[in-house]
Amino acid sequence: MATAPAIAAVAAPESTGTPKLTLHLTTGTGTENRTYLLLAGGPPPAHEALLLDEEGLHAVRAVVTSDAGRSCTTDAPRRTGLGEDPWCVRLSGIAAGNSVSGKLAGPSSTVALALTARHAIWWPLLAAFVALVCAGFIAWLAQRWLPDAVTKLLLWNEKKRCKEIVGLTDWADQAAQGRLALTDIVARLRWARRFGRRQIRAAREDLRLKLGDGDLPSCPLRTSSETESGRTDVKREDLLTDGGARANGAGEHLLQLVEQALEGLKEFRNVAGALIGQLPADATTERARAEENKTKGEGLAENYLSEFTIDAYLSELRGYLATIERIVRPATAGLTPTVVAAPALFGAAVRASLTAAGQRLRSGSATLARTSVVLGTLLLLTGSLMFVAAGAVLMAQYLPNLTFGTFKDYATLVVAAFGSAQVAVILVALLQLKGPADWYG
Repeated sequence: MATAPAIAAVAAPESTGTPKLTLHLTTGTGTENRTYLLLAGGPPPAHEALLLDEEGLHAVRAVVTSDAGRSCTTDAPRRTGLGEDPWCVRLSGIAAGNSVSGKLAGPSSTVALALTARHAIWWPLLAAFVALVCAGFIAWLAQRWLPDAVTKLLLWNEKKRCKEIVGLTDWADQAAQGRLALTDIVARLRWARRFGRRQIRAAREDLRLKLGDGDLPSCPLRTSSETESGRTDVKREDLLTDGGARANGAGEHLLQLVEQALEGLKEFRNVAGALIGQLPADATTERARAEENKTKGEGLAENYLSEFTIDAYLSELRGYLATIERIVRPATAGLTPTVVAAPALFGAAVRASLTAAGQRLRSGSATLARTSVVLGTLLLLTGSLMFVAAGAVLMAQYLPNLTFGTFKDYATLVVAAFGSAQVAVILVALLQLKGPADWYG
């Protein structure tokens, strides 16, 4: 039901002396008829008048009759300042979106009448709501496919930049078949390109320096280490396992074994030398036997030590130390057991080295940390911003426009409300936008 028009104040008389009365109406979707009571001077016009817009395309007919009983409408009378004679003005053909004006010329007085009409707020509100729903639907569609599309684009870009790592792009294609999420694959490719490749080459350089500084004899382990330290290529197997965990690369693995072997040999020499040094000067036989075992232990690695025999090598070194201890013990029975107990210290040192190596190996396990977002809070924030944006556009478009009702008005409202709601969605997306989490193995 259309609401009653607001009471318009009578404007100051124009220079011609004709008072102007403006009516601001709220109508429905079709044409309407309205009746008003004017208080003017003298008898009403004898003929109907036309109220026209500026282009002459829209007309409202005004039929004015005398109404001595003031009963033609229950609305308050509109005063013109020309007198108290009641004129009953019947307007027909009123349509929203138009502003018309004209003159009601009676024998004694003339009233300039202007009229604006617009739709009630419910129709613009419905249009803004439809725009808001459309914007929300588009945002939902974007949320469904946009993250995957962006991730696929990132994956394509990372694969393109990781071609120097042999086999990495093939691994990414296989892992993308459901083994890992695309974001996890992108994170691993990025890590391999930025850091993994440098770590492998740094391990090879450390291995080369360790071989140069140490006195590891000629053996399969040294041959393998020299070959690995001379490599310039980087393979996927050096960085990642088939399942995507951090791999213990050949260079890192050989570096650990060389460190263990050199540490074991160093400890063997120190402990064996300390034990032999405790022998009395006249214990020549025991010294010769102990030196013989020490020499065998020092030469054990030659043509024997490899990455597959490291445990047996260290075990045999402990065996030689145990033999030296048995040789030395009778001759040092009266000494303190500090030096005699040294093999236990050696064993602890080797176990510590092995433990450290095991910790480095275990550190390669993948940790896939995922950042969780409270969906309800995010939806509430997005919806609130969209609602505020669309509401602000509605008020800005409707309230100042006293002739709101044309197709142009509704099109402008819908487009502006839709765009503002989308801006709110984009703002929230930018606030919580982030790429794949960094992964460091």
